[in-house]
Amino acid sequence: MRNIKQKIVLVIVTAGLFAFIFQSDIGDFFSDDIPGCTDPIALNFNASATEDDGSCNDGTGLSNELLEKIENLKVSDWNTDDYSNLKYEIHAEFSSNNQTGSNAETKAQKNLDLAYMYVLRKATDKEVLNCFKSSLILKEEVKSFYKKADGSSTEIQTAMSWFDKKDQVYSYRNKVRDLLEKEFSQTTFEALENEITDFRTNDFKETLRRCSDLSSIISVYRSDLKKYNGAFRKYKLFTLDYEMDGIEWVEVSTFDIEDFENYKWYHTEIMKIDAEVKERVRRRAELNDTTSSIKGY
Repeated sequence: MRNIKQKIVLVIVTAGLFAFIFQSDIGDFFSDDIPGCTDPIALNFNASATEDDGSCNDGTGLSNELLEKIENLKVSDWNTDDYSNLKYEIHAEFSSNNQTGSNAETKAQKNLDLAYMYVLRKATDKEVLNCFKSSLILKEEVKSFYKKADGSSTEIQTAMSWFDKKDQVYSYRNKVRDLLEKEFSQTTFEALENEITDFRTNDFKETLRRCSDLSSIISVYRSDLKKYNGAFRKYKLFTLDYEMDGIEWVEVSTFDIEDFENYKWYHTEIMKIDAEVKERVRRRAELNDTTSSIKGY
């Protein structure tokens, strides 16, 4: 019995010692963390990695000083001079090593661009929260690097998408104005109305809805379309009245003309009818004058 107890104690002690020695390995085995390079501008970037293991390699051979400056750029506020100066410093370093135009320099400049695109995305996020109050220069910078990246940076794609949404708001102004100048078409009207409604519901994110200027513009467009539909119905009633007793009219009322002054096609048609009425009145008066002259003669 004593030997059995000794064996049990030995097993327990051994198991505890084993667990103590290998606890870190066991923890790693059951951990959800994926070690690897988490820097998106590094050559060995691992998109699946959740924990940086210090293995990142930019593949350029840049001095540690410049590598640190690129890292600092990524966490700095947007400043075009910072980017331009760092771009020059990178070129100067490769030039001093007789490596101007080398693949390594190209990679280094590309890594700088990717870091700067990250800065541009952060600056755009702030600009969106500021409702695009002073975004012209930033927009041109984002647009330039969006073309330069050619799909290689999700950061610049995200930034560009915000400006695209803003531009889309204003693009509807031209679409609505163009529609209001034409004769009403139910198909065209519904297509544009649905397009604006879908944009407002799906693409006009909550972040943009808080921008009163943009929100009011969308509301005005929807209101203009509603009024345009109403003008179309008014015109149908107007022409029906004209067909029934227009022969007795002496002019088209000022109120009717004003109702259609914002709708070019309908306003043109109303003015044609007004001209017809006035011409009929003139001829009638002329005929009456001729008749009176004959009778007087």
